[in-house]
Amino acid sequence: MITAGLVLHAPASAEAGKETLTLKAVVQVATDEVMLRDLVNSNVVVPEGIVICRTPDAGAVRTVSLAEISATLKRHDIAYTLRGPEQISVVRMARKLLAADLTPLIENALHAQNVSAEVNEVQLQAAIFVKDINGIQLRKLKFDPAINKYRAWFAMADAPHAGTFEALVALDHGVAPIEIKLLKTGALSSQPPAQVKRGETAAMLVDGAGFSATLSVICLENGLAEKTIRVREQASKRIYRAQVIGPGQLHAVSREN
Repeated sequence: MITAGLVLHAPASAEAGKETLTLKAVVQVATDEVMLRDLVNSNVVVPEGIVICRTPDAGAVRTVSLAEISATLKRHDIAYTLRGPEQISVVRMARKLLAADLTPLIENALHAQNVSAEVNEVQLQAAIFVKDINGIQLRKLKFDPAINKYRAWFAMADAPHAGTFEALVALDHGVAPIEIKLLKTGALSSQPPAQVKRGETAAMLVDGAGFSATLSVICLENGLAEKTIRVREQASKRIYRAQVIGPGQLHAVSREN
């Protein structure tokens, strides 16, 4: 891994100038923005709200340079010594589901039943991360008199952490039936889809003392996100063990031969 030291100058009163930040080589992000805290591989407490760049699309990889990070910190008048690879690979594994993503599904279900009530508020009961909101389906709405809200049950075919989830829905300005059931389109798999598949080509990041490179490899096994699989480099035919960091994206862990 290419290591660099970069000192950013700020006013003498800046306490952050005394700190050294060690940066990661590969970062997995689930939000729309890559924050400084996402890149740090140390126990140093960094300022909140420092946005480095936009996160790439789900499964895609974006590289962030030390120069980009230093320029961002300089704009915020913050000084750190940065140590780590010259290029950091940022991968978006999924994104956090928002209440605004679910509102249209509920509204469509109400309109289909000729319901006059409108959606006032949607509350998710837990943090849900998905790759594609188009795979989410509303299965049922049922009024709960104990909380004076509807319970909404959703199903999703493409989610790393859950196949079904629940939200609370407040309706107003009209009337709605006690329960609305929607047509089920089929059973969902309890296993998330493989990020890489046996026999397919993938890009593998290899880094070490003084170098960093991306190699084209053939996957010898199916692999889910964050799992380690065996791969064969196309040019040298060497066998590696690599961690799955996204669709078609790997990070070398060790070499077998």
